[in-house]
Amino acid sequence: MFILAWHVILSIVTTVKFKHNFIATLLQIFGNIVIPSASLGGEILRVSYLKNRTNTNLEKLIASIAINRLQYGITMIAFIMIGLFFILLNGIFSLYIFLAFIIIIIYTFIIYFLTFKSKVIKSFSAKIINFSHKKFNRPKNYLEAIDKVNDFIDKFDHWIKNITNNRLWFLGIFLMILQWLFSSLTIYLAFLAIHYKVNFTIIVFTYPIFVLLTVTPLGIPGNIGFLDLVMIGLYTKLGIDIVYATAATLIARSFMLLEDLLISVPFAIKHRKHYIN
Repeated sequence: MFILAWHVILSIVTTVKFKHNFIATLLQIFGNIVIPSASLGGEILRVSYLKNRTNTNLEKLIASIAINRLQYGITMIAFIMIGLFFILLNGIFSLYIFLAFIIIIIYTFIIYFLTFKSKVIKSFSAKIINFSHKKFNRPKNYLEAIDKVNDFIDKFDHWIKNITNNRLWFLGIFLMILQWLFSSLTIYLAFLAIHYKVNFTIIVFTYPIFVLLTVTPLGIPGNIGFLDLVMIGLYTKLGIDIVYATAATLIARSFMLLEDLLISVPFAIKHRKHYIN
């Protein structure tokens, strides 16, 4: 579903075949696990593969990924709001709920801001270049550097508008929602596997937090250990017995990591010449 969500967006501005999107996304998944860099490592692999394999315009690729991330943010907000509504309806309350909600709102706002506010991004970029020129004398021709950055942002903004003016990008959001739903079911089934009937709305609410913790850059591949402890603590705060919370978290995490690695590693090895320069 995640691959299809991005393919729908990319098909608006390119003619890249689905098989290349499939491989590029598996490389992204591989990069996200082994390179703890807030998904940046995975995105670099995804872009590098498509740029080298299909010679697709860089601005189009980055614009499609920006919209893909915006879809992700929209879905994240939707899930946490639905989960929050039903959690409060069921009388479950915790300060962590509202802290997590605020963090995810901020995350989505940043994604939206970076995607659609090109004038502000230009101004901010110019200030950074000017500061670097005055402080370190780099770049020497700072005006030319600013012109190049502005040109890139203009092209990027052009493709963003092309994508968002096409109704297909709403289909991409629908596919992203399905991806989140299936992923949430993985955790829900882990609880059922240990004979604990958890309220599914708790899973819906906590899954966005799970996603956010997955991409938090801590220098730990897959954030193994940290993510698990936080999720166990969160489930416990929401009324789940710590024994069941621990067992279900470890089962779900082991399944997700092993599945992602077993599927992505063969493609990462086979296609390494297309993303390693």
